[in-house]
Amino acid sequence: MSRAGLLGHGLRTALLAGVGSGIADAFTTDHRFLDRSFLWISVLAWVVCWSVAGTVLGAVLAGLADPDRPRGGRSAARLAALGTGAGVVFSAAFLFLVWVNVSLLATDTGRRALLVDGAVLLGSVISVVALGWALEGAFRPGATGPLRWLLATWRGGVTLAALAGFAATLLWRGGVGAVAPPTVVAPSDGPNVVLVLIDTLRRDHLSGEGYERPTSPALDELASRGVRFSSFTSQSSYTKPSVASLLTSLYPSGHRV
Repeated sequence: MSRAGLLGHGLRTALLAGVGSGIADAFTTDHRFLDRSFLWISVLAWVVCWSVAGTVLGAVLAGLADPDRPRGGRSAARLAALGTGAGVVFSAAFLFLVWVNVSLLATDTGRRALLVDGAVLLGSVISVVALGWALEGAFRPGATGPLRWLLATWRGGVTLAALAGFAATLLWRGGVGAVAPPTVVAPSDGPNVVLVLIDTLRRDHLSGEGYERPTSPALDELASRGVRFSSFTSQSSYTKPSVASLLTSLYPSGHRV
């Protein structure tokens, strides 16, 4: 594989890693109320992100390659295999860490989270090297077989990505047949409660909180007729567990959102 081939290989790896990451992200998010467009948008977003990373990866591999070395060391075959391993392992590791830190630990800065991050990073590096050694033969000059076709040719890469997307579309649990939102009507004698949630709103830019410009007249008027809690601490820096705590009166370790 030439240096120009390594540039293209970076983009092929990005296509496969992006499709795989998008599918995994959509399925693990488990939005059963959303239709298949959520899956496709997730795949498209990850492909775009990985395309940038794949371009950089291909350029780095091309710069490191030694065209006079057919195998081992800085050969194009070994570098291409390591690039493939990096695309597979690090995309999976990233999604795994997001799931662990958000869903299980409810933090990404605590001691346990940092220890898990470090362990996963170390394991990822070892896995990339091991996977690179295992796949190196598919990228050597004259290599043949289905693995070579899937990983080292555009036709194979596009085919594999298309098959994965088609299978994910068939298996998607959202849209038609999904669980419908609840339709229970509230009792007529229940309290009249309006809950207003605003995400990523800067408190120090609200006029009712001391900001010099009149930025929030409607909220200020509402607050003047209600009760103001001037000292409040969110249970998380992340929206989902914060809202779940607000609605359930439980800590993130209790509701585990």
